[in-house]
Amino acid sequence: MKKGIVINFSLSIITVIAICIVVMNVSAETILLNEDKAAQNLKNDKTPNPSLYKTETTQKSIEDIVEVLNKDTTKISSIHCRMTNTYMGKNDLIAEFFFKKPDKFKIVQQDKILMFVGNAIYNINPNTNKIVETTETGKGGVNYFGALRKGNISNLHRYYDLDLRKIQICPDSIKTLYEDREPANLYLITAKIKKDEEESGYLINKKEFIVDLDYNLIVVEREYWLGVIGSGRDEDLAKETVVKEVKKYKDDLYLPLEITVRGYVEEASDLKEDVRLEIISLDKDISDSEFDINKYK
Repeated sequence: MKKGIVINFSLSIITVIAICIVVMNVSAETILLNEDKAAQNLKNDKTPNPSLYKTETTQKSIEDIVEVLNKDTTKISSIHCRMTNTYMGKNDLIAEFFFKKPDKFKIVQQDKILMFVGNAIYNINPNTNKIVETTETGKGGVNYFGALRKGNISNLHRYYDLDLRKIQICPDSIKTLYEDREPANLYLITAKIKKDEEESGYLINKKEFIVDLDYNLIVVEREYWLGVIGSGRDEDLAKETVVKEVKKYKDDLYLPLEITVRGYVEEASDLKEDVRLEIISLDKDISDSEFDINKYK
């Protein structure tokens, strides 16, 4: 049985852009409490069943998938977009973000502004327009197109053992994307943390990605955490992100329009987002002053 683990988790889709998750050891008292919780969790378990994928071998490689996703992002010279949470009738701003080639990136949230410069992330108070914290980008680096469901698997091989399979039957969670037709180009990437990275404290235990090579999008992403002590399982589905609707832009560029994000473990139980992605501008010039960190110093 593996040691108990709690993960310090930020409940927002922006975590797919931003960086890594901190893993900490659990106290003996927490482990005892978790044994009781685990029995109840199993009894009431309503998480999606990961064994429902029907797959087959493929001649494609992980590199082929990465090349397609990365090539698609080269079609974007700049983008300004807004994400709102419409779950249960809400209209809450999640974030507004700005990107300009090659590496200018800024995220605006209600309570903070995040500016990415080199290997540093600057956390800025929007009320005072002053930097309140500076941190390194971490092992994951900066994922410019994570929220657009593109380009966030390029560096997986550095920390994970990867397996690629072709999906034979479309999973129920994304059937509405395909208007009663069976998609032909779905691929499942399973990423399991390497043995020498298990104690690093920075990475998710396992991830799954379903990539659609017609849309060139990651249409499903799942994160698994180490199982709760007493559950009899080595891992638990912690978070699932699913693309529900896409929109075609220029040059066969597809971007998500609607995305659902759900948390399943106790630490992420409040994570319920129905994300609406609004493209404010695409490939239109964004002033460099938008990314000037000096004005916040």
